[in-house]
Amino acid sequence: MPLDLTLLRELVLLMREHQVAEVEHIDGDAQLRVSMATGRVAAHEAAPLAKAHAETAMTAKPSSDFIVVTSPLVGTFYRSPGPDTSPFVEIGSAVRKGQTVCIVEAMKLMNEVETESAGVVAEALVENGSRVEYGQPLFHLRRS
Repeated sequence: MPLDLTLLRELVLLMREHQVAEVEHIDGDAQLRVSMATGRVAAHEAAPLAKAHAETAMTAKPSSDFIVVTSPLVGTFYRSPGPDTSPFVEIGSAVRKGQTVCIVEAMKLMNEVETESAGVVAEALVENGSRVEYGQPLFHLRRS
């Protein structure tokens, strides 16, 4: 079933107006879950539903100098903004807090994944064009 953009817009407006973080809409077999966090919106259509968040999840590896950048949602991972453009980051690239490191495409929406802390890219864990899951590690950053 194609995504009803009018319904999505109405849900987002109501969510903002009433300060609701997540809404689920079921119409027969069609299910739509919309989650909002940090000012960005992610809409996911699935059966069964996959929970997604629109903020970048970053966690430190226990007792190490590395940070793991994880996927904020289910989708397709892209290292660059377009097929004929350079990747956002390379191994050894220094990144600042809030810098875009990749894109995860979900339902034809390009969601930029940003870092929550500064570091140096130590390892890219996913191949360009691969499907990723919510919370899946994408990069390891060495703390700077």
